[in-house]
Amino acid sequence: MSADTGSGYIRLHRQILKWEWWSNPNTFRLFIYLLLKANYNDQKFEGQVIRRGQLVTSIPRLSQDTALTPRQVRVALDHLKLTGEVTDCHNFKYRIITISKYDEYQTNDRLNGSLMTDKRQTDDRLMTASKEINKDNKEKNNIKPLKRFVPPTLEEVEEYCHERQNHVSPYRFFDYYESVGWCVGKTGRQMKDWKAAVRTWERSEQTERDYRNDQSMAGLPV
Repeated sequence: MSADTGSGYIRLHRQILKWEWWSNPNTFRLFIYLLLKANYNDQKFEGQVIRRGQLVTSIPRLSQDTALTPRQVRVALDHLKLTGEVTDCHNFKYRIITISKYDEYQTNDRLNGSLMTDKRQTDDRLMTASKEINKDNKEKNNIKPLKRFVPPTLEEVEEYCHERQNHVSPYRFFDYYESVGWCVGKTGRQMKDWKAAVRTWERSEQTERDYRNDQSMAGLPV
């Protein structure tokens, strides 16, 4: 459940004019809607905490509120997920959309005029120093930054299954994970490696075939 958004405002920087989805009206409209509807503080919904920058919604609700068709909503949402603007996990009842840089977009900055300029300059210097420190720490500890997960296409899944010469159905695999937003586990964690998931399915199906073969050789019903 998103917070009451009937009053107040959101911050919108002029840099959005240079945003790669600026010229795509459907994607731009959906992103602005998500910014407007996202929680500005933590809320509880059906026993779980919906964090600041998140909202609970559905494709029909997004379609109704933005005047886009369900297909247009899905395409726009895929655009935003592709470039890392949002992440999305869902089940058969609802989906939770997270705006990746909500705090960066919606800081609680009350300064204005010259004070605002001074604060930006200070923040820029601190951010630069912080990035340099973090870079040094990563190099010293040989820490690799996490890669953002990008869902595969059906063709990529087909090619990988063919390469491994397994019996996994690319269509069944792709349709299943597409329906759950490429999340895994009971907690709905974002998948990290779809090829590893294919290999897991491969082992499961091999185990099932071995069991059926053993039952057949023993003359038992399969």
